[in-house]
Amino acid sequence: MNRRQVEEKLEILTAGHAVTKNVVSATLNTFDFLAGKLKKQVIEDSDMFWTHMSMALARLERGECEDEPPNDIINEVYETPYQNMIEEVIDYIDSQAVQELPEGERAYFYLHLHRVIECNQ
Repeated sequence: MNRRQVEEKLEILTAGHAVTKNVVSATLNTFDFLAGKLKKQVIEDSDMFWTHMSMALARLERGECEDEPPNDIINEVYETPYQNMIEEVIDYIDSQAVQELPEGERAYFYLHLHRVIECNQ
């Protein structure tokens, strides 16, 4: 996806009152951050990550949180060779959020970001 495609996705979610302007801003800022890290204007296979991230930030604003993925998946994901970059992106997202990201959301971000980074190396 390129930035415009992410904007279009967020426009749909905003029109349906699924996300707020703060979530849109945080998501677009994160797109710019990740695109800079990857040195790409188009981030392939990232559609699911942007949807999950924006919905996760919206849940956080509402005081809701997602259950953590199973431990065996978490343990496997944290052994990624992309751990440093993933941590940087998650820390950046965390800095954009209204409150600290719960561990369950961080784990799901790990899952998505591993795939996104792997597909864009």
